[in-house]
Amino acid sequence: MHRSILPSHALALAVFALALSAAPAHALEMSARRLEVAAPIDAKAGAKLATDLMKLNEAGAEPVYLLITASGGSAQGVLLVADAIRAVDSPVVAVVMTPVHGAAAALSLFADRLVMLPSSQLVFTEVDYEGVAKPADPKTAPPDAKPPTAAETFLHKVRADYLQRFWDAVAKRLNEKSGAALMSAIERDGGRVVSAEDALKKKIAFEIASSLVSERVASEKTELKVITTRTETKTVPPAKTAPQGQ
Repeated sequence: MHRSILPSHALALAVFALALSAAPAHALEMSARRLEVAAPIDAKAGAKLATDLMKLNEAGAEPVYLLITASGGSAQGVLLVADAIRAVDSPVVAVVMTPVHGAAAALSLFADRLVMLPSSQLVFTEVDYEGVAKPADPKTAPPDAKPPTAAETFLHKVRADYLQRFWDAVAKRLNEKSGAALMSAIERDGGRVVSAEDALKKKIAFEIASSLVSERVASEKTELKVITTRTETKTVPPAKTAPQGQ
């Protein structure tokens, strides 16, 4: 949906599409290759999610499902996971299960497929930049406020540039022209809501699933044979010596 896909990746996506068509109507059939995204997507949580995604990718090329119920997080956390999604061969499917806010809503856009449950929503709000607080508005600052230091000014610029790149990427996936316009609109209005129906109409979401179905794996009986080896130690008494003179 959002990136040029390598041949192996494209084949895996094609197989995934066939699996969807074979599932019950509007039901998403998932394998055990899934990760729950319930905590805010800050840098720490993003790093763990990226690591878990890499581990699943090493184990096979089948789709990986991100079950998203989280809200909040940071721009760094989202783009860290986005980089991991681009790096793996396995198709990554974001499943938005409930209204998700801020960074978690943005994260869902970076998957190869976005599937939403009927009552879910993408609620886009301002996203934090970890490590640097949002600079004070000069218009509302008190007259005796100290001007920012050179270091603070530098970090504020780093923050602004990173968030601009973040919102440019989000706007592209929302099929909007400008990240700056999107960021300004969210700051002005307080946020933006995209329902599951709107996401489907705007081709942001791949489908709306009415239910989730887990694949059943046939149980396999394994016979375990245990071989025990007994080691015995034999103690041999010293040989008797004949008395001298005999």
